[in-house]
Amino acid sequence: MDFKSDVLAAVFKLDSLGYNKLGLMGHSEDGLIAPMAAVEDSRIDYIVTLAGPDKAIAEMMVIQNKLVLQEQGLFAAEEIEEFLVFTRKVYSLIDLATPKEKLSDPLRNFCNEFYYSRDSIVAKQYGSNKSQFYQAYGFSMFNPWFRWFINYDPAPTIEKLTCPTLALNGNMDIQVAAGPNLDGFRAALRKSKVTNYKVLELDSLNHLFQKVKTSSTKEYYRSPETFFILNS
Repeated sequence: MDFKSDVLAAVFKLDSLGYNKLGLMGHSEDGLIAPMAAVEDSRIDYIVTLAGPDKAIAEMMVIQNKLVLQEQGLFAAEEIEEFLVFTRKVYSLIDLATPKEKLSDPLRNFCNEFYYSRDSIVAKQYGSNKSQFYQAYGFSMFNPWFRWFINYDPAPTIEKLTCPTLALNGNMDIQVAAGPNLDGFRAALRKSKVTNYKVLELDSLNHLFQKVKTSSTKEYYRSPETFFILNS
């Protein structure tokens, strides 16, 4: 929401300087912000989202966790699924209304129970004992930004768009999985008043829009390719 306010301030400034064609391009989490700003300011003529989420963030994060754990190749499918069930339950606890002090004990107990009853190999990568697991995994859930983020669903905002929209995703992206995410964009844009939109899945590109041969996040650092915009 802070970044959205920054964007709207920039739009106001550019408009006051006489710019009459203004567009927003946002990557990943910034792909949430472009639609949020565009539905509030008609001076925004178009938006481009680059791996911007459309699915409810809690579900998108579950998919992200699954793909990243699978890509690591260290865990059995059953182990991953148990951890994802646990993750969904944790996310369902973290609402926006409940005070932190009332969430602390339930979340700690839930983390402790999962750590011991499952003997989870995935959980143990966060810490070698229950306290370390809670500090590394559970305690992060209280971050005010994360609580807002995990409860946000971008689809209703996208359904309110009226400006031309381009949504792009790489098919090697395991942070914002292209298939389910772009299906969500198509569904939301069909409900909107946008008459000019494209939703495209780009071959062999990862989350950073680098051309890669694998979906490994290690490619981010191995590839010399950088995706950037040069505005002359």
